[in-house]
Amino acid sequence: MKKIYAVLFTLVSSMTALAAHAAGGDFYGGAGYNINTFASGARIFGGYTILKDKWELAGRPVSIAVEGTYLDIGTGSINTFVKDHETGLFATAVGRMRVADNLDVFAQAGFGQVQAKLTDNFYGTSTTYTGTAPIVGVGATYTFMPHVGVRTDLERYTGEYESAVVLAASVVATF
Repeated sequence: MKKIYAVLFTLVSSMTALAAHAAGGDFYGGAGYNINTFASGARIFGGYTILKDKWELAGRPVSIAVEGTYLDIGTGSINTFVKDHETGLFATAVGRMRVADNLDVFAQAGFGQVQAKLTDNFYGTSTTYTGTAPIVGVGATYTFMPHVGVRTDLERYTGEYESAVVLAASVVATF
């Protein structure tokens, strides 16, 4: 698991360095903490705004982005002996609308791969299930510095073996 975090950190650091040279603030990335119905974990995400303020809805500018997210959904207990650890890698389309100078709301939909590892501490066995899962979500981003903000997400994914509702808080930066 530590190798995954090291690779993700390196990937985000590289993306940040490359995105810093891009003009217009079309790239964004962030990291945060999520909780769900049985556990808590970390998240890391990055995206690119492909259509920035191209439309208006109720007089407010609307943007479209593509985003990739890695979720460490966390480890929870199914019963006294069995633990469940889930991770997911998702690709989503994000529709974002500016509702105030520093506040955006968004909705997202996409799909990804979820892995659930069940460990039975009584028998000393483990089983891993991997499947695809659609994901939908809503959220808001409040920008408190020119390129830095906080973001909340409420997401639901439903996989072949597992499903969860995830609430997250993250720091996000635009480049």
